[in-house]
Amino acid sequence: MLPKFFCLFMLIFSLAFNMVRAQSSYNIKGNITDSTTTPLEGANIRLVLGTDTLKFTSNNKGEFTINGIKRPAFQIMVSYLGYFDFAKNITIPDNNTELTLPAIVLQVDTSNLNEVVIKSKTRPIVLKKDTIEYNVGSYRGSNEEMIQELLKRLPGLRVDKDGNLTSGGKPVTKLRINGRDFFTGNVKEFIKQLPAGIFTKVQIVNDYGRDADFTGIKKDYTQTLNLVTKPGMDNGVFGSLSASAGTNRQLGGGIGANYWKAMKQLSASGEVRTMKNAVGSNNYKSWGLTFGNDIAKKLNLSSSYRYNNSSGSAQNNTYSESISSIGKINNDVNSIMANSSSQHNFSTNLTYNPDKKTYINFGANLSLAKSTNSLFSDAQQTGIIKQGLVTNSLGINKTPNMGINLTVGRSLDTNNRLTVNLQFGQNPAKSTQRIDRNIRYYDTLGNFKKDSVFNSLLTNNGRSQNLSAGITYTAILTKKANLDVIYNINQNKQRNDLQTDLIEPPNGLSKIDSLSNNNHNTVTNNQLGINYRWEGTKLRTTIGINAQRNAQSGLYEGRTEKVSNATFNLSPVFNLSYSPSTKDQFEIGYYGYNQPPAIDQLQPVRDTRNLQNVIIGNPNLKSAFNHSINSNFRHVNPENQQMISFGLNTSFTQNQILSNTIIEKDTLNSLRQVTTFINAGGSNNTSGNYSWNIPIKIGKTKLNTELGGWVGFSRQVVYTDNVKSYNNSRNITQSVRAMLNLTKFSSEVNVTYSQSFNHYVVGQGLTSKISQWTINASQRLNLSENTSMDMNISKTFLHGYTNINTNNPFIVNASASQQFFKHKLNISIQASDIFNQTNQVGQYTNGNSIVTSRSNFITRIVLISCSYSINNFGIL
Repeated sequence: MLPKFFCLFMLIFSLAFNMVRAQSSYNIKGNITDSTTTPLEGANIRLVLGTDTLKFTSNNKGEFTINGIKRPAFQIMVSYLGYFDFAKNITIPDNNTELTLPAIVLQVDTSNLNEVVIKSKTRPIVLKKDTIEYNVGSYRGSNEEMIQELLKRLPGLRVDKDGNLTSGGKPVTKLRINGRDFFTGNVKEFIKQLPAGIFTKVQIVNDYGRDADFTGIKKDYTQTLNLVTKPGMDNGVFGSLSASAGTNRQLGGGIGANYWKAMKQLSASGEVRTMKNAVGSNNYKSWGLTFGNDIAKKLNLSSSYRYNNSSGSAQNNTYSESISSIGKINNDVNSIMANSSSQHNFSTNLTYNPDKKTYINFGANLSLAKSTNSLFSDAQQTGIIKQGLVTNSLGINKTPNMGINLTVGRSLDTNNRLTVNLQFGQNPAKSTQRIDRNIRYYDTLGNFKKDSVFNSLLTNNGRSQNLSAGITYTAILTKKANLDVIYNINQNKQRNDLQTDLIEPPNGLSKIDSLSNNNHNTVTNNQLGINYRWEGTKLRTTIGINAQRNAQSGLYEGRTEKVSNATFNLSPVFNLSYSPSTKDQFEIGYYGYNQPPAIDQLQPVRDTRNLQNVIIGNPNLKSAFNHSINSNFRHVNPENQQMISFGLNTSFTQNQILSNTIIEKDTLNSLRQVTTFINAGGSNNTSGNYSWNIPIKIGKTKLNTELGGWVGFSRQVVYTDNVKSYNNSRNITQSVRAMLNLTKFSSEVNVTYSQSFNHYVVGQGLTSKISQWTINASQRLNLSENTSMDMNISKTFLHGYTNINTNNPFIVNASASQQFFKHKLNISIQASDIFNQTNQVGQYTNGNSIVTSRSNFITRIVLISCSYSINNFGIL
């Protein structure tokens, strides 16, 4: 009986197996590159299954994934403009439903390349998921120009006079080439050295980090500049040697050498500068090394070391108005400061991808910083407090840092993925500061009454240790849908030992117990989130819920009981991105996060470094929780190259950590400010921005124009004398820009208006309204292929700065340059601020105060410089 049953069972099992195999679906993965391993985006992929044909395209990394194939045998065909077609018959082995294909390498079809260039019509601007893509050929200038000059002409991008790149008003902070990290990733440094002629595309990418490439979970991002090279141009040797000399004892020199061959990258650089300023001199020197390469199959190592040493001095004038329930305090401070610092930084990163299912990333960084700071200040207070304070201080700080992180991701099977992340960081710090103070007291008529001298030595030994761990489980529900379960725990431990000694010559030092303290503080944050992610061709969304518990405990010298508190927050998770076409894109998202108090806000010891405003921490503070909603819409018209973008953002904070300024009597029966910290709600911010790029054709000439603006409204909670009140503020910026680029002449004109308004609803009230008009014009005249002249003229009109000396500066900068040896050698002369009228003026709010500052710098400079550059690409 048993053998018959067994035979019947095997027969049924075999039939069922064959039926299941016949009904199974198969999945394949692969990637498409050219002969230089450059990914080919948008390659056409066709799968031929008998009489059926399926069509797909590769993504921006050249990768493709095809699911739901009904047969184990088929033909794959790949085509791409300018390359030979590829075709191959594929059979998925028995007992497998998934297959990863070897890399598909397409070869350049040189016989048809010219025809492709002539016949194909490429869109100048294309919107993709998380990416704005510009076609370089639609904006090219001269063959010798650097990519920095090209970026200035692209709609939506701006490069300021210091070389900082922004897109949509937000900074672009990282550089990649062909999707790979490029040396240090320093945008400002490399866009001046890379020629535009070796690139085909410029992309501004929302970069969510390496972990997101594996997990698919996209949270915070940084804007990254990704440059796509022409075939065979992802290699080269480039660098420069420079020297300069000018007025005010200005001397400088630099050297840089870079070797680049796809993933293999090696660079060395050094720089030294010195210049006299109004009260001393500024000095800087730096050198560094960078290495990156695939040190083994599927194992990449990147490391860098940099040393910086700087010293400088500055003269500042600061005027602040502080409001309280009993009146106003005016504080006029003149100061001279000098500082010097040195820092060693070493970082390394190791990425290992043994197969398509596994991702391992390890990173480590070490740094050692040392600084010395000195300050002389003379502060005069008027209003309800009439005092003078002269301060001399000298401080030395040492802060070594160490951090490591490890991420391991693994696809358990076709439908389940697990990622684990561990991080550890440690930051011991030691500082010593001597402060000599002489405070002078005046009566209501301004007559001198008495003075008081207080000299002290502060020694602070601290240590901060941070440990975090996270685990993410992803269930792949369908081709487009995923479910994520995320748990993170972060613990930060801080120990601080502060000792204050009174300096009493000739007796030496005596400890002041009331100004000394030893404390330990621990903050533990637990987060649990469940998210549903759906990603289609046009729509991508994440919906979920996140629970966060933040617990804090501390032990403080002089307190027998342990201080502890905890907060719990439940917040939604929501992100949506909708791209109905390559012309339009809409994004909206919500983000919530905890913000624990800083150690200075917790430490229950009087900080008397400023006797006119003593600070006392509050160990009972709770963590704040921030809520923000951000949205953005972008539209491009490839035909006329117009681009329009709008953004709207709002945020508010629960348990916000605020300063509470109290007026009290000191030991000499005079008034002074004391600042403590409390938790309160009620602050909110709302802002909006827009940008409209409009190319205008005038005959055969194109005038690129741009309108842009930003407006922000905020209501900030302010506490004075334990009374809650508000600061209502409004900030507006509007600008118009026009650019004209001809063969021999180029010009750019900017007109900008900005206004800042603040009104404190405290006591008798405090209001400030400042505005600024700036007209700026830059011109370049190319006298010949090797000779050029540049001029920049700006006029600024300032209104509302009533308490500090200002003018309406008229600034003129001019330069001329001559190139030799096929543009390798460049000699130039530059004159900055010819009429010596630069104003270093600014204003900001801080708690219950409006602060206006002015710095004194030497800005009229004549500089002669010489540089020799090497740029050889596509040779390795």
